[in-house]
Amino acid sequence: MADYVDANIEYKKMGVYYYPPQNDHGAVVGDVELATAGTALTLMQLVMRQTDGKYDPTDANNEASSKGLIGIVLSSNGGTLADTNRFVLVLEGWIRDDSWNWTVGDDLFISTTVGAITASAPAGGSDVVRRIGHAVSADVIYFHPDNHYKVV
Repeated sequence: MADYVDANIEYKKMGVYYYPPQNDHGAVVGDVELATAGTALTLMQLVMRQTDGKYDPTDANNEASSKGLIGIVLSSNGGTLADTNRFVLVLEGWIRDDSWNWTVGDDLFISTTVGAITASAPAGGSDVVRRIGHAVSADVIYFHPDNHYKVV
């Protein structure tokens, strides 16, 4: 929207500016939700919202755990979250994890390893291929899950 004045109301161009996290392991810039674990979860695990509103790990071997609202576990109270624990879930944005070692520009997908992310699209029989983001550096991803997926 361009800047202009109408009936004594001033309208300005607006925008939201996000800058990828630079120095902090586990840092995120983006949209988050306070969520509830449906099973034991760990930090940086990829999870999907279940019909009961709780989150369980994704698995590209199983369409039922790969096709809904997904996110990444950001807080885990220093370890594993037990069933029904509350945690911070990243729904979209830049996430940094010093243990990652991505190649810049890689497309990222739900993995056939439960709760993991991979740079290789699953290719086995009945695997779900769903892009979840892109590597912007070795340890930072832009998490932006695609709502579309296919079973191969």
